[in-house]
Amino acid sequence: MPANITAAQFVKKLKAHSSAAELKKLQRYFKSGEGEYGEGDEFIGVRMGQVFALAKEFIEMPLSEIEKLLESPIHEVRAGGLSIMGKQARSKKTSG
Repeated sequence: MPANITAAQFVKKLKAHSSAAELKKLQRYFKSGEGEYGEGDEFIGVRMGQVFALAKEFIEMPLSEIEKLLESPIHEVRAGGLSIMGKQARSKKTSG
């Protein structure tokens, strides 16, 4: 990873893993249809395992870029941001 790790780079790589079949599964699982509890949540169809694996690659992402991920309307992007934060918190390299 380059020194300038950005949210945009993460999103681009994440979108490369999207699939229509996974999108349907996620929309059904999270009940994102009209009138359902997840109404309005956006998905791009990436398996959570892929989201977490990609987060591992981006563990050095600065907090200012992670914040951009957390503000995304896309579910998998936000999940990736949270995963990066979790991995950073567990990393022995993370300073207080």
